Amino acid sequence: MALANYADLLASINSKSGWLHRNDLAEIVPDWVTLCEVTINKGDLDGLNVESLRVGDMETTWDSSSTKPATTTSGVQTVALPDDFLEFRSPVFITFQGFRRELTQRPPSPMSLARRGEVESIPQTYWITGNNINLDPVPDGGYNITADYYAKVPSLEANSTNWLMTEAPGVYLYGALAQGLLWLGPESVNSPRGIGFMQAFKTSLAQVRRADIKKRFKNVRMRTDAARMTGPQYSIISGY
Repeated sequence: MALANYADLLASINSKSGWLHRNDLAEIVPDWVTLCEVTINKGDLDGLNVESLRVGDMETTWDSSSTKPATTTSGVQTVALPDDFLEFRSPVFITFQGFRRELTQRPPSPMSLARRGEVESIPQTYWITGNNINLDPVPDGGYNITADYYAKVPSLEANSTNWLMTEAPGVYLYGALAQGLLWLGPESVNSPRGIGFMQAFKTSLAQVRRADIKKRFKNVRMRTDAARMTGPQYSIISGY
């Protein structure tokens, strides 16, 4: 069966001719897909050490033009992060009077918590709580924030398909099956089939990472000519 979208995925799992040879799982299989996406975005799988996915297709920018604008409000310490935010992949910058300053990430100090709302100025540090970025000092005006971040894989249930389903449907298939065997119980997880599904899930994720590396560096060539391999400036790591 071809796997092109959400409906295909559900049918391949909840079917007598499908991977589990069962057709009584219609209500629970969508949960397996959702939990698979949680694992893709945040890693781990019931303590089985699955590494989260971080590739170029997940990279995007948060700025003043985003759906949730990266813009401060005078007297307000927090700015709401994008709904699909996972983690920053670049420094966080704030722009004021034509200048750009990098904000330092650090936990809130007792002093900053005690003076919350009392001191307003251009923010210098930030920390994240829940779905907000907290700024210290509290902004004294509207400033633009810019940062690159990793975004969650778009929900397959909400979008029918996405870039990951198109490029690597096996990630979804084996990830959902692995979640399903966890639901079915320890005997299923530790069976040869369960171990195989888990390994296939990890292998599929690894293949996505390798493809991402090839995509990023396909035009990069090492400089190996003799002229560049001599002299004090040559680096054996970078090749120049």
